[in-house]
Amino acid sequence: SSQSNEPILVPSQTSSGILLSAQEGDLKVIDVVTGSPAATAGLKAGDQLVAIDNKLPAERGCAQRSIPEGSVLTFRRDNTIFTRKLRRKQIVK
Repeated sequence: SSQSNEPILVPSQTSSGILLSAQEGDLKVIDVVTGSPAATAGLKAGDQLVAIDNKLPAERGCAQRSIPEGSVLTFRRDNTIFTRKLRRKQIVK
């Protein structure tokens, strides 16, 4: 097989660095990428994302898969509620 040294072109992407799973009406944080905007915002695996821009995740419908730049995330950890602003960053230039 021949291998090429040509770079693989990938469109620019931004990422929040958070993997979510719908659970009991909330979104559960499954994983957070180290150094990602979600990690910088203080999210950790196991957190329950209860609101995005003061809207319940269920109210956002299919948009819940994408969390826009500057969104205010409200999440619960051990019965404590946290609110953080999410800043996305470019991961592929």
